[in-house]
Amino acid sequence: MGEQWMTRRGRWLGLIAGLGMGVASGGLWPSGSIAQGPVKPSAAAPVVVPDLRLKLIGSLSSRHVYTLYGYIGVVADGAVRGQESPERTESLMSEVGVMADQLVAELGDLSKTGLTPEDAAAVREMMAIYQLLKEEADAVRIYGKNKTEANGAAFQKKRMEVWPRIARVIGIPEP
Repeated sequence: MGEQWMTRRGRWLGLIAGLGMGVASGGLWPSGSIAQGPVKPSAAAPVVVPDLRLKLIGSLSSRHVYTLYGYIGVVADGAVRGQESPERTESLMSEVGVMADQLVAELGDLSKTGLTPEDAAAVREMMAIYQLLKEEADAVRIYGKNKTEANGAAFQKKRMEVWPRIARVIGIPEP
């Protein structure tokens, strides 16, 4: 762990700020669905009226996973530099785990409400991302207790596993 991933994170933070934290086209949420506006009518397609509640859930959750990813990284930075005690790192990352579990359960409840196939797939993807963020937080928690190279590598592996999925959700193009 160290400065390399912090530089990448800073670059992406700047890009997101430039995008105004909007969910860009090509992101996870289908057009006219959870996170994007209504579909323009055409002669071949019926008019789709989006459920504004689903749109808000998609918008908030996509921004939340991005912010949570950054938060986990900041706590990891503190653990690496010795600015966070193992006890505080444990506490902060345990809170992330509890929140992620609660959100996965609530999204699971949402997925059972007769969503369109596209919206159901988007909800399942958010559930998977929250699970990966929990695993990343657990890796930071473990690293905070035992700062070994293997524990640092386990954290980096989780971090690199979840980032492409978050980037897709918020519409960041792949490099």
